[in-house]
Amino acid sequence: MSRAVIGRNILRQAVPHGTFLDQLQTTHAVAAQDPTAKLTKSQIDQKFAEAHDQGVRLGYAAGFAQGEAKGIEAGLEIGEMRIREEHEAGHAEAIAAFAQDLSRLLSETQRNIEQWYQETEEQLAVLAVEIARRAVSQELSLNPDVVVAISKQVLQEVTTGNHVRLRVNPVQSATLEARREEIIRSVSHIRDIEVVSDPKIENGIVVESDSGVVDARVETYLHRMADHISEEAA
Repeated sequence: MSRAVIGRNILRQAVPHGTFLDQLQTTHAVAAQDPTAKLTKSQIDQKFAEAHDQGVRLGYAAGFAQGEAKGIEAGLEIGEMRIREEHEAGHAEAIAAFAQDLSRLLSETQRNIEQWYQETEEQLAVLAVEIARRAVSQELSLNPDVVVAISKQVLQEVTTGNHVRLRVNPVQSATLEARREEIIRSVSHIRDIEVVSDPKIENGIVVESDSGVVDARVETYLHRMADHISEEAA
């Protein structure tokens, strides 16, 4: 495309028509006022060249202004888009951080609950043992038949030896001594039973024989029960 065609296109699109028409009207007015002042061909060409240059400048300025406006509009759109993206990214980061904090909180809560259960089970085990101890102690003090029943049951575990020794609390030793023959008849392989008062034994009895020692103290049973509860809790 020639420079002249480009110039005409620019003039059609961007330059107000009055600009070029004013040039022609001015030239026509001058010629009309002074018939003798006719323009030469070179002068006409110069007028056209000046009009062309002015049209190009005006077209460039108009195009630049239009381009600048569009550039500003595009820049605003890009800025808004970036702001939205940064906001969404920041929102996503906030959600991720919140989820991480929530997960950590749930884990800590779960650990605290498990620790609480463990501590509670241990406390309940201790409480259960203490309740059993008091109950058995009270039963032994109120019902002498209990220590006799314990003696008969424990002697069943003695498999060898004709002579056994029963160590018992002094408070309960009188009961066993009084019912010694009854206890002997309950076990056929034992011929003699010796009842020994032992203040170190609080409740229950300790059986000594040729086959060994059987610890039937209440404390021993309670310790075994506590160990069993602790194992179950673990």
